[in-house]
Amino acid sequence: MKKNPKYANDKLYPLVVALYLLATVLVDLVRDIAPLVYMPLKGFAQPLRNVLYIGCVLYVAYLFFRYGFNWTDTIVFAASVVLWGVSALLSPEITAFWKDALLIFYARVFAGFVLLRHFRGYEKCARILSWFIPLIILYGIVGFFHAGKSYMTLSYNMMPLALFFIFYGLRQKKMLLEISGFLMFFIASLLGSRGALLGSVLGVILYLVILLARGEKKESGKCALHMLIGFGAIVAFHLALVNVSLRMPVPGNVGEGASTGSSGGFLLNSRTTNMIVNGTLASDTNRLNIYKRVLDGLAREPFKPHGLLGDRLVVCIKPPVTYMNYPHNIVLELLYQFGIPLGIVAVAGIAWIFIRKIRDLKKVGSMQLVYLLAFVPVTAVQLMLSSSYLVSWLFGAGMGLLLAKNCSDEPDPVQPEETGDTLQPAEE
Repeated sequence: MKKNPKYANDKLYPLVVALYLLATVLVDLVRDIAPLVYMPLKGFAQPLRNVLYIGCVLYVAYLFFRYGFNWTDTIVFAASVVLWGVSALLSPEITAFWKDALLIFYARVFAGFVLLRHFRGYEKCARILSWFIPLIILYGIVGFFHAGKSYMTLSYNMMPLALFFIFYGLRQKKMLLEISGFLMFFIASLLGSRGALLGSVLGVILYLVILLARGEKKESGKCALHMLIGFGAIVAFHLALVNVSLRMPVPGNVGEGASTGSSGGFLLNSRTTNMIVNGTLASDTNRLNIYKRVLDGLAREPFKPHGLLGDRLVVCIKPPVTYMNYPHNIVLELLYQFGIPLGIVAVAGIAWIFIRKIRDLKKVGSMQLVYLLAFVPVTAVQLMLSSSYLVSWLFGAGMGLLLAKNCSDEPDPVQPEETGDTLQPAEE
């Protein structure tokens, strides 16, 4: 019996993790660019999605059977299967949209949890991700001008990658990586997703604070200067854009861009600019009504669990109900799904995992820190304001990163200790 399976020794691991982090970007890019290049290409998006999503699940299964079954992963998987089964009994209506919900949960959330929890090849994965920088930028540009594109999807896909390349470029002292990250951030900042922006700001602040706490004063000063210049330029551009929009209004709403595709000018096609000019930057975009429905449901049945996806039934007021009708708040989601007593336990457990890792950030390697602060703060804000933990790949990746063992920047090949955290497959 061994403490940890030798997952980190597998040569394909960094490539699979990179493709996992990029999967939504690649699939959406094919779907969005098809009308501009070759329309039949759009039919390739769904097969690509299935290959990437199911491929991650198959790779996790391969790791289990090749290197051994980890106790924690096995328990989490078994518990999730039981919860889905119990949920079907508590709210039978949810089985009507199980197909996509289960695929996304196991292929994106659970697979991401396993992949990032055991991952150690941070440097190799970063180099692979850097190969895709042109495609990520192209994804942002095409998505920005794509009428009807979800601004939240685009923002939450790009912002963590933007922070990643900014932090990674600073660490590697590679200006091109930094500039690429700031360009990605600029494109995403035009889309008006306040949650993604807030999570990114939180990540930047934490990164600078942790560098100071680790005694890296010279490094933190250099990072602060670069970020002041990069983010200052982006803020200045937004202020100029608002000024131009106020002086030279274009037909229709200014800049719905990825949200509604209105016909604004070239860079006036910005949802961020539109919200500032129209004074709607602080609007709740119907979230308060959604929260009220869930709170009313909890008031009627405070102790009754409704199961996974059960909250969708109370959130949706116009059929058909889908797995995407979530409360936009992980606390309300868990309380309604599990009932208030068990929901509080679930919320407290996730909060404890988050706080424990934040307190431990001074001990992690600098590359592990790059991944943690590029992805986890954005994930936390996304789950509080914009998404559901059952469908968010960022939740799976974020929980994996939070529960990953602290490691140095260049770990030695994994040599697991003889303790008993692994179920090894029977020898032939």
